Amino acid sequence: MSPDYSIRRIAGGYSGGFGGVGVSKWRQVELGEVITLQRGYDLTQRDRKSGTVPVVSSSGVSGYHNEAKVLGPGVVTGRYGTLGEVYYIEEDFWPHNTTLFVKGFHGSGKRTESSHQSHPGSDGPGSLQIPFR
Repeated sequence: MSPDYSIRRIAGGYSGGFGGVGVSKWRQVELGEVITLQRGYDLTQRDRKSGTVPVVSSSGVSGYHNEAKVLGPGVVTGRYGTLGEVYYIEEDFWPHNTTLFVKGFHGSGKRTESSHQSHPGSDGPGSLQIPFR
């Protein structure tokens, strides 16, 4: 039986708003102005150890491992394979090398400062996190 995890696909064409601001008030910017993406980490089937940490690939959770590379919550999308799918995951996770994950949010409107630090072996501290609702 697989562990209970909290991951959901973020639907395209979202027309709601964020923090009380409707889509019509959004401004068009370069993606790099609001987020930093990083390639996921290599992890072969042979190297996976039994655990409860979701391994997120370009098509969602593809298995579990005993170590997380990124503290949740996080946003992950495919780098190749399944493109265009975006996932929000609440708990710590291992983003697979088939993905890009949001390493940091920059001036993305309403935000909260994260006090979390990345796990040993990852590329630095957690950054700004948008509170998804």
